Amino acid sequence: MTRMMLTAGLLLSALGAPATQVGLIESRCAAPLPEAMSWLQKVVADHDYQVMQIQPVGEALATRGYRGEDFKVLFIGRADDFKRVQADYPPLMPFLPLNLTLADDNGATRLSVMPPAGQGLSPPPVVARLMARWRDDLTMIARDFNGCQ
Repeated sequence: MTRMMLTAGLLLSALGAPATQVGLIESRCAAPLPEAMSWLQKVVADHDYQVMQIQPVGEALATRGYRGEDFKVLFIGRADDFKRVQADYPPLMPFLPLNLTLADDNGATRLSVMPPAGQGLSPPPVVARLMARWRDDLTMIARDFNGCQ
């Protein structure tokens, strides 16, 4: 029994390791989704990112018969980041643009972000620093979103 518990503990810690390294970033805004989306667009611009696209995923799922919460995906980026990644480390291109997910949460709005981790990749130091900046920027955007008005 002790051996089985030890094995289970090791498996759980091994499975949990990437999640703690990557880390889902979440934040909540008391405003309903439309107002929260406007606030998030302002926050994104304040952090020098450009909104590239807003994808209303919840509406598309509803047309296919799925019921559930309304949510949207906001794609953001910086032109210089795209150029740097394309020039210095093209395998990272699938992680761009960065995306933020907004979901209706009983009249309030929940923001979820998964910063790109590039797991399994070995980017050069300049790109690793860029990825760390993205993580920091996304964390600050989520923090600022929490103060929605």
